[in-house]
Amino acid sequence: LAEICCRWWCPRPQADGRPIIVLDTSCGDVTRGCVAAHLNLWYIGIDTSTDQIAANEAQLATCCAGVAHVPTYVLGDGEDCVAIVREACVAKGLDTDTPVDFVFSCPPCAPADCPIAVCGCCKCGLCACRYWNLECYDAAPHLRAADMSGLPSWDAFCRKMDRVIRNATGMLRYAHAACFVTGNLRDDHELLDMGSATKRSLDKAGCKLLN
Repeated sequence: LAEICCRWWCPRPQADGRPIIVLDTSCGDVTRGCVAAHLNLWYIGIDTSTDQIAANEAQLATCCAGVAHVPTYVLGDGEDCVAIVREACVAKGLDTDTPVDFVFSCPPCAPADCPIAVCGCCKCGLCACRYWNLECYDAAPHLRAADMSGLPSWDAFCRKMDRVIRNATGMLRYAHAACFVTGNLRDDHELLDMGSATKRSLDKAGCKLLN
């Protein structure tokens, strides 16, 4: 899936050597970054989890050996993607206003609209850092409030999604694409349609839905 999306929606690498930038505001695995790197794209991935960033970086030596643009993984809030991309560009010797060529992300599962309860399996003792109702998503302490999987309600998740998508797509080069991989969830009460929520966020950001 990652390869298909990058091949379909990313421009080809330029003759002038300018890197084609792929931005991921929720890099919860190494797959998208590894695939982008092997397609000669520069991937910038942001995540709130220290452990996830470390796990992604640990795999670079084996999965990205010899690529022209090694993925850049940053511990942070996807909502702060504008500043993060600018800093990454400066570190790579590019202008701070270099636009993004493709936004490609898979947002974490949304929280249920239910009272926060003790889960007993995370460091803080509260499921405010849970990943849906299956496991704790171990966000760095200073980023727990930014962890989309640990927000107090579905509405809070959707508002956060609005801001992340607005900021990320706002950096896109004109007429370029964004792709968000989502699915549906069911809590104890109702179906949570992440696909439709994502489409609404994209619409608010001024994007035109193609597929």
